[in-house]
Amino acid sequence: QHQQLQQPLPRQYRIESQAQLAKDLGEGSLPDVTVCQQIQRHGMMSREEVSRLSEARRLELLRLEERRRQGEIIIRLADLKDWCKEHLLLLFVFIINTGLAVLFISLLAAPDETD
Repeated sequence: QHQQLQQPLPRQYRIESQAQLAKDLGEGSLPDVTVCQQIQRHGMMSREEVSRLSEARRLELLRLEERRRQGEIIIRLADLKDWCKEHLLLLFVFIINTGLAVLFISLLAAPDETD
């Protein structure tokens, strides 16, 4: 009966590429061409449209780089989420230590009520 409760392990795994993961995050080095009507109709983009999309992306990257040079802090939600995933143990330890510090300080600051 114990063996019936266990599910068999999958025989196949899907390995996702970095490009697919970046696409899922909504970021990447190429512009989003899924909204392009030309592709949906003909399956191909004209040279002018490719040039226009490339130029728009290039300008966007230049603007971001200029903002970074000026010292403006740019934090994207996806970047913050990735950092939290990478440093989950660090965050957990920090929260536990902060809680213990607050408890310890409250014990020290509490008036002595042992009469």
